Amino acid sequence: YTLNLERVVVGTLLGLGKITPEQAAACQTGDADAKFMVSAQGITTGTKARPQLAGNKPLSEVDPTMAALVQDEKARQMRCIELIASENFTSRAVMECLGSALTNKYSEGQPGARYYGGNEVIDKVENLCKERALKAFSLNEKEWGVNVQPYSGSPANFAVYTALLPPHARVMGLDLPS
Repeated sequence: YTLNLERVVVGTLLGLGKITPEQAAACQTGDADAKFMVSAQGITTGTKARPQLAGNKPLSEVDPTMAALVQDEKARQMRCIELIASENFTSRAVMECLGSALTNKYSEGQPGARYYGGNEVIDKVENLCKERALKAFSLNEKEWGVNVQPYSGSPANFAVYTALLPPHARVMGLDLPS
């Protein structure tokens, strides 16, 4: 089930007498000036500021050691030419997607038929990826379907191999010593 957290909070605070019915009504209508926030200091109204919890702070403030290591790796990647395809330098746009709120959502199943609720945006993202995959290969969606959900590198590689190679073609791989 997906709940509107704002409505739950507003209803709870109204029931506890912490906000007035007018404040509750303003919150429900989206009046930004009437919004309130709950923090360790209590309830404040009329503010648009976000609480400074660890989840809202940059990595450099939360964990400077890890932030420095991330910067060291970024500098190494910028100095070197990587000849391993799977370790090529990722574009900023891709990193923004991979580091976005999209990673916070579990989305088992297919668009429109997920196991959990609240996947409306994820469904749009997945459908957009499917449309773009079909377009990239000039394929008609009435004749072809695509699955953009591989869960690791091996199935992703296998999907590419089977899509590009004829049946019974040989696939060679390198043995990686353990």
